[in-house]
Amino acid sequence: MKTNGFILSALAAVALAAVAQGAKAAEPTLIKFGTTGPAFGPLHEEAYSAWAKDVTDASQGTVEVKVYPGQQLGTMINIYDRMVNGVAEVAYMVLGPIATQFPKTTVVGLPFAASNPMEAAQALWRIYEKGVIADEFAKCHPVAMAAFTNVSFHSRKPFTTLDDFKGMKIGTQSRITGEVVEKSGGTAISLPVAGSYQALSRGIIDAFATGWPAIVPFKMAEVTIAHSDMPVSAEMAFNAMNKDVYAKLPDIAKKAVDKYSGMPFSERMAKAIAKMADQGRQAALARPGAAMVAVPPAEETRWKQRMEPIIDEWVKATPDGAKVLASFRAEIANIRQGK
Repeated sequence: MKTNGFILSALAAVALAAVAQGAKAAEPTLIKFGTTGPAFGPLHEEAYSAWAKDVTDASQGTVEVKVYPGQQLGTMINIYDRMVNGVAEVAYMVLGPIATQFPKTTVVGLPFAASNPMEAAQALWRIYEKGVIADEFAKCHPVAMAAFTNVSFHSRKPFTTLDDFKGMKIGTQSRITGEVVEKSGGTAISLPVAGSYQALSRGIIDAFATGWPAIVPFKMAEVTIAHSDMPVSAEMAFNAMNKDVYAKLPDIAKKAVDKYSGMPFSERMAKAIAKMADQGRQAALARPGAAMVAVPPAEETRWKQRMEPIIDEWVKATPDGAKVLASFRAEIANIRQGK
């Protein structure tokens, strides 16, 4: 009887171990999604978190995508490297700090290239899919393209014309935006948007060149009074997955990523950015004494003429620059025509 009892106990232990091992094997693989923005607002709630939930649910328990906001997994400067090196399996990147690695993709930042986030995102994804800029993303697996269009000036001082920028120190995040500032008569100061509030409040800079979506998260409405709404540049952003992580996903998880990525995720990003832009305008203009600068048509024409050398120089300095610009402009034209 003792022998039988010992055998039964051993069998029970083996069975429990097998159940435990099976349960362990059934646990989903954690996919860490690192973002550099706050844990609130349309981008976090309606883009990153919504995509994470959709992919998790569609993966049938094989993966769990968890968003880590607020620079938990990396800063705007190093998050791309963190994603490539696997610290974050997925990441949101602003192109400005790493623009030298993506010269063709900066086409979206050229003056007056795109007028709203949706057409910019759609055009970027189209030229990526067609291979025009695909070589720049060889180190990762892109899942969405986005752009903060209507990058313009948000200032502590009043302004109405190009001449008012003479001598002003203006914060910028990208080379192209810096060139726009210089052509406008100001002095470009390279500065991540996360540092804009302190720099403006302390008078280190007089204005910051960025899109409306940055106004609320980075509290710029509290330290600026004059704003313009011309798309003198754009800040490109993208979401990407570590390519080795993507390659090793179970088929069901890979299909889930594919289903909700690409154009659907890019358009989801664009809608969130547009909503943030509306919130930014409202917050900025709610400050007592704040005003939107009305740029007369003749002055806008003058701005465009002043910016033309930036486009010409970009074409010359960028590999296949003329082809990339023509492709991007063609897609913008198609989108505006409903194609």
